[in-house]
Amino acid sequence: MTKKELIKVTAEKTGFQNAMVESIIDQMISTLVEKMSKGEQVTISGFGVFSSRIIPPRIKMNNITKENIQMPEKLDPKFKFSNSLKENINESFLKSKK
Repeated sequence: MTKKELIKVTAEKTGFQNAMVESIIDQMISTLVEKMSKGEQVTISGFGVFSSRIIPPRIKMNNITKENIQMPEKLDPKFKFSNSLKENINESFLKSKK
């Protein structure tokens, strides 16, 4: 499913206009990026936890040229599904198999 399809389905289910749903989704993504870039964790109950961790600077070897390359520090975004979301997905999957 693409973002455009998600917007359309959500608009149909909620009765909101596509533009409003798109604005809400864009703002949610923007807020997630802002909080995670500051190292903060965002927990959505029943869905999961968005977080990021710092990967310290390190030296890696280019396998082709065999040169050492200095890699800068960076943030690695993470998402951990909630147990209830995993259970709901698996229940839906099993029901669709019947």
